[in-house]
Amino acid sequence: MTGLSPLGFERKRLPEIKADIEARLRDAFGQDIDLRPESVFGQLVGTLVLPIAELWEEAENVYLSQDPDFAEGFSLDAVAVLTGTTRLPATPTTVVAAVLGDFATAIPAGSEAQNSATGATYLLQTGVAIGTQNLLRMVITVGEVANSTAYDVVIEGNSYDITSGGAATASTILGDLRDALEYAEAVTAELDGETLIITAEDGETAFTGTVSANLTVAEYWSRSLWEAQEPGEQILPVGALDTVQTPLAGWGGVENLVPGLTGSDIESDQALRLRRRRSVAFPATGVIDAIYARLAQLVGVVDVVVLENTGTTTDSNGLPPQHIWAVVLGGDDDEIAETIFAIRAAGIGMQGDTVVPVTSLSGQAYDVRFDRPDPVDIWISIELEKNGNYPLDGDDAIKAAILAYFDSDIGIGDDLRYSRLYTPINSVPGHEVTDLRIGTAPAPSGTESIAIAIDEIARTDVANIVITEAA
Repeated sequence: MTGLSPLGFERKRLPEIKADIEARLRDAFGQDIDLRPESVFGQLVGTLVLPIAELWEEAENVYLSQDPDFAEGFSLDAVAVLTGTTRLPATPTTVVAAVLGDFATAIPAGSEAQNSATGATYLLQTGVAIGTQNLLRMVITVGEVANSTAYDVVIEGNSYDITSGGAATASTILGDLRDALEYAEAVTAELDGETLIITAEDGETAFTGTVSANLTVAEYWSRSLWEAQEPGEQILPVGALDTVQTPLAGWGGVENLVPGLTGSDIESDQALRLRRRRSVAFPATGVIDAIYARLAQLVGVVDVVVLENTGTTTDSNGLPPQHIWAVVLGGDDDEIAETIFAIRAAGIGMQGDTVVPVTSLSGQAYDVRFDRPDPVDIWISIELEKNGNYPLDGDDAIKAAILAYFDSDIGIGDDLRYSRLYTPINSVPGHEVTDLRIGTAPAPSGTESIAIAIDEIARTDVANIVITEAA
């Protein structure tokens, strides 16, 4: 039986529609009418069958649009929102970068810079004033070379001074300052000829820096925050944001010392279905599934692992008894803490190095603990035997496919499976993999999977992937 019944919806198929039309024509015009395809009646049947079949298909689509396992697009959005799940929007890639400029130059918000390799434009999120208070890098030269004279660099209020020798040169003075700065926290110092380059150790945490009158700051590189103009998954390696687009007197350059935080495309139907299915535990309280479901809903959260130990001894993950442990990639610290606090059962301990104070409705303060996954840097060495079908940009395409695989398929605590890397590599045609090595240090030599702890996440970068051609 076709149509809607207590058993569901059964669509009438094209042969059934054809047979039904032919039966009706015979009832109306006689049982011996000519229904061959080339006849008038046959042509009439052929004309009517397809649009009627399409109507049945549309009726089935409307029926299935109420089932989240079959709904698509807007219909899936409407079904998912019934359980409090909304499709995650596309997000732009963001990055902290250093901007080079003359002292006191003001770079306004909305200024543009570009990744010259891809042509992607990035917008400055907040205005930047070039100066001594917001540095990611400073380049120092000697203004006056003198013997037995004090030279001083002040970083974060701490003085690093030396006294020049009896046969001082610019290089010896800067070399001594470099050695003194080895004791400075959060910065590194590098000697390049007759210049001393002081850089934020992590590439993104600003520092304050000044020098004595006999030294000169040749370059000021200030901290700035950028966001891709177009949302989506744009990979931005170190140094890729390299071109000033907005002409401005006193602004001389831009460079990201750390890779960008890759944006995301709008959530796919498949991903939304999976997240909606997990959200059926959303209304629950005091259960691990509920904590997971709520955390996964937060804006910016990319991946979540939630563990609990209901036993009486510390478990194999190092989790104490009667404790929960949330490891969260992405998202806002305060929102994560408030979510955990709202759901966890009273008296249950929390593990983690990230500590956020939360105040209860009664005014009592609690420290909510959770962890951020520690990145495990992966190096990959690939040897290929290439043929005529290998594209000109094949190396770049393989690297991009590997990066996409890490972003989409490797989550918190997931081991890096050696054999799985062949899939993104082989997505580019025209080659044979003759050797593949992986490891957690440059020049990798491993051919086995790499174990990743529950509070770690495997990550790689374009610079960590080396492709060579077989001899």
